[in-house]
Amino acid sequence: LPEDISLPSDSLKGILKSHNVLVVVDGYDEACTGDRLLDNLIDGRVMADATVLVSSRPGYLLKKLGSFDSIFTICGFDDTQQDEYVQKFSKEMKNLPLDFSDRLHKMKRESQDLCRSPLIHTLLCLLCTSKTCHQAQPNKTGIYSDLYRFIIEKSSVRLKREEGDIERSVIRPLKSVAFRSLREGRSIVTDRDFDGVSCTADDACAVGCLVKEVSASPLKRDQYYSFMHKTLQEYLAARCLKEMSPEEREKWLLEINVALN
Repeated sequence: LPEDISLPSDSLKGILKSHNVLVVVDGYDEACTGDRLLDNLIDGRVMADATVLVSSRPGYLLKKLGSFDSIFTICGFDDTQQDEYVQKFSKEMKNLPLDFSDRLHKMKRESQDLCRSPLIHTLLCLLCTSKTCHQAQPNKTGIYSDLYRFIIEKSSVRLKREEGDIERSVIRPLKSVAFRSLREGRSIVTDRDFDGVSCTADDACAVGCLVKEVSASPLKRDQYYSFMHKTLQEYLAARCLKEMSPEEREKWLLEINVALN
């Protein structure tokens, strides 16, 4: 419960026993590591009479599928829905390039099944609004590489700063924040994560990589931030790992091996 709600534990137990309880776990893949209480809740060893609704990316709940009465899979956009989305996108956006449709058609043809993901489809539409748009690889890495350049390009215009300055002073330190938080199993970061780096969380928000998490609690607490999407955090962390010196990468690998053993 929120810290500002002073509800005695006995009263809470009474409420849970006398009411139908729905527990919603959104993003199991982002919080499942080593969480025994969450595992017990899903397996029915805690609050066995509660209804538990869980969302997760594929692959993270395979060993627990037997604990669920119903399983639903989001298949993404079919061809008709993709076309409908593009039409809505075109109506909402202004000053689209004249060859927007041709660019998008080419990207969709090269990316094939990736376009079934609403997120990827949206990214492709956004990328096609850029005058310097080009997709080097028809896969997620290629799309996010273009998105990386797109974010820097748009931020440069909006903030009136050189692209090199934004990449050097904001994106580069943000990569280390993404790598460190992902290594610790966190999708949320705070201002403290930016201690010792050359940018602030507000800088990262300004370029569009982070968003502020809103809290309804009146108590003063740390400001939390989340990445625009978990996959963006993973991509920035991967770039950080790639750009590490051989010594730093070797140290990280040794730490991983020790943890696994």
